[in-house]
Amino acid sequence: LEKKGGATILRVVQSGFSGDNWEAQFDGLTGGWAYFLFSLRLYLERHAGKERHLMYVRWPIEIAPESAWPQLLGASGLNLQPIVPKPGDTCTFELSDARLSGDMVYYREAKNLVTTVGEVGDGVLFIEAEGRRAPWTCGVWLSMYGDRPDVDVWQARLEYLMSSLFPKSIEIS
Repeated sequence: LEKKGGATILRVVQSGFSGDNWEAQFDGLTGGWAYFLFSLRLYLERHAGKERHLMYVRWPIEIAPESAWPQLLGASGLNLQPIVPKPGDTCTFELSDARLSGDMVYYREAKNLVTTVGEVGDGVLFIEAEGRRAPWTCGVWLSMYGDRPDVDVWQARLEYLMSSLFPKSIEIS
């Protein structure tokens, strides 16, 4: 951190790609950093001092991300509208019986998605494909701020979404 005039500058350094999978590691960081830096900015600008509540699933999937992505975002999954959003688009989606809306922040087809979620205290939904070939892991992260939400209900909604679309038959560490 560096103070400069009336602002604070945050410098982030990422290094250390290893092994034969360095391209997937690098690709994963692109969306990951977009999410984490947006999430930090959102917290500092709108939620400073409030508690963050995080519900998530990391789900093993046996089909390629390009095949799973339409299922996850389509009518049997989140029912995302518009189906191919652009940053800045207002979008709607569903988690079980909850109809939600927000503003798309970041979107890369079959890789990651970041959107705000107005109905949960200006929260954030982040979805990421961890890996580029089957089997891979899909991470779905829901952040809420302020008073403690019904964490168990929201966690169950995330787990139901993934288990109804992609029955678990493998474990990925």
